[in-house]
Amino acid sequence: MEKKQFQEDKLNEIVESLLECEINLSIEFSNTLHDRRIELDNGWVITLGRGLDIYKPLEHWFKIGANELDLRRCHETTIVYHRAK
Repeated sequence: MEKKQFQEDKLNEIVESLLECEINLSIEFSNTLHDRRIELDNGWVITLGRGLDIYKPLEHWFKIGANELDLRRCHETTIVYHRAK
């Protein structure tokens, strides 16, 4: 399976899971935009330079940060949020 299809499948799993909590998530792909952007229905826009992949991989699942993301090492990134007019 190609990487793009794998990512789309995993994102669709998230969409389906959120529906169980009555949260609607729609995903659009752009061939020209590099950054990832999340637009919320309350007017907030969140732009992520790395996308959602901000955490560094673990050597194994028994390391600090495996289940507590506040303790997990992160890649350097920029997250910008603003309220759209």
